[in-house]
Formats: sequence, C-alpha cells, structure tokens
Amino acid sequence: MVCLDRQPQGWNGDLVLVANEVGAHGATRHLLRMGHRQPAVITGPLHLRNAVERLQGFKRALAEAKVPIEPDYIQEAGFERNSGYQAARRLLRMLPRPTAIFACNDLMALGVLLAARDLGLHCPEDLSIVGFDSLDFAEFTPALTTVHQPGYQLGTTAARLLLERIDGLSQPPSRLCCRLS
Repeated sequence: MVCLDRQPQGWNGDLVLVANEVGAHGATRHLLRMGHRQPAVITGPLHLRNAVERLQGFKRALAEAKVPIEPDYIQEAGFERNSGYQAARRLLRMLPRPTAIFACNDLMALGVLLAARDLGLHCPEDLSIVGFDSLDFAEFTPALTTVHQPGYQLGTTAARLLLERIDGLSQPPSRLCCRLS
C-alpha cells in the first residue's frame, strides 16, 4: 500500500507527499515581499503531518525576515471551507487586523474569501490571501494566489512506488501560482 498526501499515525510504508514546508515557506515569503508585516496563518489539524510542515514553513519565513510571530495570528482549523471561514472571522476581528492570511489549503482559503466579503473587505485591496493546492475554483474572481500541488505527478509517483516498492520518500516540488488575491 502507498499513502498519498497523508501519513497515518504509525505508518512506516511508502508515502508520497508534496514539499509542504517549502511551499508554505515560498507562499509566506511572497506575502512578505508584497510588504505584509502582519500575516496570519490558518493551519489544518496539527495532528496531520502536512499541516505541521506548512506551519513550519510559515514560521521559518517569518523568522528569516525577522518578523515577529503573533501567536493569536496562528489559527488551527479543519481542512474545509466552513472551518476556514470561522478562523478567518476570528482573525479579521482582531486589532490590529492581519493584512494577509496564508490558508494551508484552498478550501480554507475560499472560506477566508467569504469571511472577508461578509465583513466588507476586498481582496487584495484590504487583505491578501494565499492558499495551498491550486484547485480549479482558485481561478474564479478574485483569482486566488495558491501553491500548486502537482496531483498528477503525486499520483504517478504513488503508482510507481506501489508497483516498484521503492524505499524512501519522494516529494515533487510545489510552486506558487500568483493571481489577484
């Protein structure tokens, strides 16, 4: 058996993951290059490896830029739209309000877009948003900046591992898809 995108607890078999930490680091650096000095992050459930790695990438980018990490700007949520919506509403009611949010998947980023809209905020004028996955809906207006997760390449690698039973990990690279958010 080969696990794709998730590592079950205690799993020691073949595993195919995207470079989560690298992708999150790049997404956060993008926000910092845009001038954001108060970015927030909405993580997935922190018992999942991919959520932990994406949070590590966010924190590493801030540390390298010597931008203080505001603990309240780290919100844990489920990898779904409504959970991202609720976390974004909490963040966007804080003072000072974050100027950017990195949502650790695109469904949560959609929730952030909806929360911003409901609070009368415009993207990217009032809030920049970056997601992770590059799902098809990310191209709607406003088009979501997102880290591309190469699903076909991940699936091909998983199939190859399953057939060949290759030892070790293989992580196809992620890439940032800059759009209008």
